[in-house]
Order: sequence, then structure tokens, then C-alpha cells
Amino acid sequence: MKENINRHLDDQAKIFSLSCHKKDTSIFRLTVKLKEKINEDILLKSTNKALKKYKAYKVQLKKRFFWYTLIPNNQEIIIHKGIDYKFNFIHGKENNNYLFKISYEDKTINVDFFHLLTDGSSGRDFLNEILSNYLTTTNPNLKKVSVDDNLIVENSYIKNYKKTKEKTYQPPQAFQLHGTQIEGEQAGLNQFIINIQELKEFAKSNNCSITECLSSMITYSIYNSHYKQSKSNKPINICIPINLKKYFPSNTITNFVSHMMLSIKIKKDKEYTYEEITSLVKEEFQSKLTQERITTTMTSNGKSINNVFVNILPLPIKKFFVILGSFIVKRTFTMTVSNLGTSSIPKEYEDYIERYSFILPPDWLEKIRCAISSHKDNLIVSFASNIQETSFEKQFEQLLKDNKISYKIDGNEIKLIEK
Repeated sequence: MKENINRHLDDQAKIFSLSCHKKDTSIFRLTVKLKEKINEDILLKSTNKALKKYKAYKVQLKKRFFWYTLIPNNQEIIIHKGIDYKFNFIHGKENNNYLFKISYEDKTINVDFFHLLTDGSSGRDFLNEILSNYLTTTNPNLKKVSVDDNLIVENSYIKNYKKTKEKTYQPPQAFQLHGTQIEGEQAGLNQFIINIQELKEFAKSNNCSITECLSSMITYSIYNSHYKQSKSNKPINICIPINLKKYFPSNTITNFVSHMMLSIKIKKDKEYTYEEITSLVKEEFQSKLTQERITTTMTSNGKSINNVFVNILPLPIKKFFVILGSFIVKRTFTMTVSNLGTSSIPKEYEDYIERYSFILPPDWLEKIRCAISSHKDNLIVSFASNIQETSFEKQFEQLLKDNKISYKIDGNEIKLIEK
């Protein structure tokens, strides 16, 4: 039986649908490693059961004259055996046109999301619903934990637009990382599994939040590994995605995210300590992470994509100008550092899960991207890279060693840090 799913693209989804291309697929990945081997049949049934609740994800992308749109997808879900690190487009025939892709290997489940479908926090909730169905099936004595069934689908951007006196911040062109490309369109993955309590104590000693602390460590690692050896005098710009549900009233399961840009200006004739870099990062957080700044950025982006002139342009022309604009905008990024937060797994299920992580694949200009998530006592910092050199990761590792923060390193077989 076919279901009627009325879902329009939210503001961010409109941008992702137009800006994505072969070198920037707008994909993010959530990965969970269980303590038992995956049963494919049960995983398929668990996903289908989750989709009965998350009907808004049972859709496919359709090209219209003016815009892309989402229409019902009544094809079967495909569970892919084997995990790769190419992060290709997922809305194709090999995936029955679904905008998320599930793959598994041994004890690990991956869900890749095309970002126009949803944001990280709602994608996490969807994966958790699949996990809940899976674990209660494979462990009959485990009770299903009740969760909110009132799933809202709305464009939360429009209802939260507000006039502000502040001008939209335009970041300068950024220093960018360079290196030898990994062959075969693969990405190398290095995951640092860090003792969260020890990291909190280190952050507290520097009067920082966890995100400020990690942003400082990453900026300092870029400075030591790439910036000092370069001739560039451009700033190190760190893009921090922001979950707008923490700042505005919204429970939508579609996109509701924005970003802020930390622009760390480095003087070439000065040698910086970690403490000095931390001070610069904290100043940027204090000036950029304000309600008014967040509102201004969100409203400005929304008005741009919903402009009357933009609306009447045919889709191919829209796509050309948005991709051109994204090339210009990307030059203001050194690295994206996205913190998903806690895995939000119910306590009843925690003992069945070994690790829960978040991955942002690199693209043509952002050679390395960072994604952060936490599960139980660990913080998982994932660096996905399309360059062979690991000087940045080694600098990050050295900071952990120097400050006596316990950690382990995991990754894929494409590129591993040698300890």
C-alpha cells in the first residue's frame, strides 16, 4: 500500500540539493559497533520497522523545473554488505533511490545520510530507533524503551526568522591544507578514542568547554603541522556547525542547523604556544557564539535561498550559480569541526554497544574534516582525510601525550597513524 508523504525541502536541504557534486557529496556517516555479529535479515526488518515511524525518510529526490522535491519511495530498502570509504552519492539505483544508505560488516553498522534528508542529531535518533528494534529482537529479554512518537516535519527556519541589527559576518579566505591525494577516491580514517573525564579536566584547566578545547587542539595542530611551514598569511578558519534546536523552539526531524566561523589570525613573525592559540580560539567563540549572531546567519542564509529572483530561475541555472557560490564559500574553510554530542543511547542498550561514532568525509578543498561524538566514558574524535600525509594527526596525538590524556587510535586500512 502506497503512503502519501507530503514533505518539502527545508532551507538547508534546498542548498544541499543544489550544491552537491562529485567532489562534494554532502554526506555524513554514523557508525555503531556492536558486541555481536550483525544479522542482515534482522537489520533489514529493524530498518523497515523504523521507517514506519520515520515516514519522512521513506522518500526519494525528484527533479522539477524550478526545484528538486521529495516524493514517496515505495521500493524495498537495500542492506549493503561490506563497508567502503569512498562516500559516493547514495541516491541511485544501487540504493533504490533512498537518501540514506545502510551497510554492515562483521559487528559494525554504518548509515550514510545525504544531508538534505536530515541533520546529524535527527539522523542519530533514526539510527537509535533502528538499534532499538535490532537489539530487542536479538535479545528477547531486553525491553523496548519508549520514546517520543510525535515526530514533527517542518521548515523550522522560516518560522524562526527574526530581524537583527547585526550585519552578516563574511569570513576572509582561509589557509587550506595540502598533500598527496589518496588514490581511488578513498578517504583515510583516524579515530581517537579519548578518555572524556581526562579531557574535561584538561579543558577545565584552560577554562574551556570541550568544543573550545578540541577546536584549540585542532587549530594548534594545523599551525604546527602545516601553517608554520607555509608562506601563507591567511587565517586558520574553523567552521563549527550549530544545532539550532538548542537555540530555537523546534522538534523537527529535518534539517535545522547553521554554522559559525572561527577565524584565527596568525602572525608569521611570531611563535605561538598552545595557550596563546587557545586564547585566540576562546575570543572567537565569545564573539561568534551569540544568539544574535546565530540568528543573523540563519536568517541571511534563508532569505538568500528563498529570494523571489532565485525562485523563478530554472533548476539548471540555480544549480550552476549555487555550485559556483559554494566554490567561493569553500575557500573560507580550513576545516569543519562538528560535534554531534552524546550518542543518546538509552542506558538499557549501552552494554550491547562497543562504540558509536560520527564521520564527515573530506572534499576537494577541505582535505581533512573532523567529527566528534561521545559514548559512555569515551569521546571519539574522527579525522577523515583524502591526503596521505599524517603530520596533522600526529601533532594532535602529541598534544594528547603531552597533556597525559589517555587515548587509543583506530581507523581503516587505507591510512593509519604509526605510533
